Amino acid sequence: MTHVLGAIAIVFAAAMVGYAAWWIVVLWHVLRSRRAVPRLRDAFAVRPTAADESPLVSVVIPAHNEGERIEPAVRGVLSQEGVRLQLVVVLDRCTDRTRSHVEAAAAGDPRMTIVVVDHCPADWAGKCHAAAAGARAATGTLLLFTDADVRFEPSAIARAIALASSRKADLASLLPALEVRHGFEHRWQAVASFMLMRIFPAERVNRDCNPRAFANGQFLLFTREAYQSIGGHEAVKSDLLEDIAFARLIKRAGHRVQLFAADQFVRTAMYDSAEEFRRGWQRIFIESAGRRPKFLDRLAWECLGSGAIAPAAAVAAGLLAIPAWPMLDAGGKAAAAVALGAGAIGAVAQFAGATAFLVRARGQRSSAFAWPIGAIAIAGILRSAASNLRARRPIRWGGREYVLEPRD
Repeated sequence: MTHVLGAIAIVFAAAMVGYAAWWIVVLWHVLRSRRAVPRLRDAFAVRPTAADESPLVSVVIPAHNEGERIEPAVRGVLSQEGVRLQLVVVLDRCTDRTRSHVEAAAAGDPRMTIVVVDHCPADWAGKCHAAAAGARAATGTLLLFTDADVRFEPSAIARAIALASSRKADLASLLPALEVRHGFEHRWQAVASFMLMRIFPAERVNRDCNPRAFANGQFLLFTREAYQSIGGHEAVKSDLLEDIAFARLIKRAGHRVQLFAADQFVRTAMYDSAEEFRRGWQRIFIESAGRRPKFLDRLAWECLGSGAIAPAAAVAAGLLAIPAWPMLDAGGKAAAAVALGAGAIGAVAQFAGATAFLVRARGQRSSAFAWPIGAIAIAGILRSAASNLRARRPIRWGGREYVLEPRD
């Protein structure tokens, strides 16, 4: 019995050392990325251009049945200070009152143009087709593609342009602050975003030599020259994650991609229900993983193991060590002590890493306490994404269904 307990203690000790080491490395990467990713709040350390001297920026918002949720986006864009602005709202096969909400929010502002799209070709993704129609109506030397659920503070676009110009970006993208309105967002959103950053580490994104190009479709700021040089949305017309496809094409063409943290200047609330969250993040993970089911399975186990199983094992180690302690020999007690110490360090490092990530993402710090619950949910979404991809089950997005082919 003593030998069995000693062996169990050694297994726990090895597992807890791995748990602690993993989260210490994560914490280091999160802290490092906070220095590596420029922030909009620091943008005006770069001398801003006067509004009458600034280039015209055309903001394109594709909208498919957005209803009243689009009103804050329209008002936010039209409230921008320090920029010359054109707003193009594309009504993409809308069957609701999106147009009336757009017109109410714009209140007759002459800077806004409405484009109506009543169909989508079979070989196009709906959002890409709508964005391409908006680009054709745009007259600016800068093109900003954004979403109907994005909220802008008045200086946001001027700050982004100043920062993009100072860093010579041909495509600049933002990580908006994520609004938390529902319980499922509180429990799941941070872990989902964290796993996306595991695929595209933020501290590497702005390196010109980084092979994993990344951009966020909620804010894509192009120079017109770069946008046209790669063929515009025609070049990514079938992609369900056009932002990352754009980033790859821009880098491949020898242009520069830069990612910035939006701080409080740009915010977004992505989903209104848990089911929308699951479907949306399955699509994001499938495309981010290159439609590779094995990679999705590996991410699922990494998420579950580091976020939920390891902390549960740390608790179990603590609960089992007390009654087993008198029956352990010297080696077993040493292993149990290592397990307890490493488990405690791992738990602290996990909480610190989760909190640091939430601070960087402008999320609610209290979500760090729910991380194990979120890890279970997101691991399930990743596993479902892999399963659906293998079975070629259709993905519904933007009013259409798409069957994706898995890759090795």
